[in-house]
Amino acid sequence: MVVGDDKIPTYDQAKAFFDYVGAKPGVLQAVDAFEIGNEPNQPFFWKGTAQQYVDLNLKAAWDALHPLGATIVGAGPTWD
Repeated sequence: MVVGDDKIPTYDQAKAFFDYVGAKPGVLQAVDAFEIGNEPNQPFFWKGTAQQYVDLNLKAAWDALHPLGATIVGAGPTWD
């Protein structure tokens, strides 16, 4: 998923991406935890609101990857 893009993905777009990631052979064994996004409070990384981040990206990742046994964590914000 592209960071810093002016277009905020829809839930369906994000879910399709995470479905794709979850289907890649060996990815679930190679990753301890999926951190969804990076510093979403910084406009360079996320152009949407905090609620959009949760509803569109974090939920899509949870819905796609958690049923496969993956650990999903939210993005870490900066301290400013």
